[in-house]
Amino acid sequence: MNTETHAIADVHLLDTLKWLCARFGDSVNDDELTQLLRKTALPTEAGFAFLRFSNGCVTLTVPPQNLADWCAENGSFTPLKRWVAGLIAEKHGLSVQETIQDASKPVFPTTEGPHIHNHLELSDPSETLLVAHPRFLKVRMFESGSADRDDLGSNKMVTFRPDLLEDLSLLYELKEEH
Repeated sequence: MNTETHAIADVHLLDTLKWLCARFGDSVNDDELTQLLRKTALPTEAGFAFLRFSNGCVTLTVPPQNLADWCAENGSFTPLKRWVAGLIAEKHGLSVQETIQDASKPVFPTTEGPHIHNHLELSDPSETLLVAHPRFLKVRMFESGSADRDDLGSNKMVTFRPDLLEDLSLLYELKEEH
């Protein structure tokens, strides 16, 4: 049994990832860290699971989504998604922006339509901390430009409330009536 994983099994996913990033420190690059984290029995939380670590951010998998639950035919986000994102942003002291793909730019054709690149960003005054996309969730763990992963007490770590992933799961659970 991996005792490190057992010791942190009751901790939230983001806290577990921060603890492990600090444990591995700067002695490994992002690709090596991703491989090490994939070999660790990480918890899942609220439907989210670890996918990759890169540039101070962690990318998480999300439950399967229907793009129609996210975007209207004109490419804008559904009122339900905008409303839920706004509630989450307000609760966590963030602002929310819709990032919509410019329809004039060529997009590789997909069966999902041209709006697959659209996402919601939740930010503090200095930077984007969360990217909610129908296919992934990206969470900033360390401030932009900070590669320092050595110290859990570092002021370079981004701090979130423990219920963040539970709140964000609402974006991925709620379905539009079609």
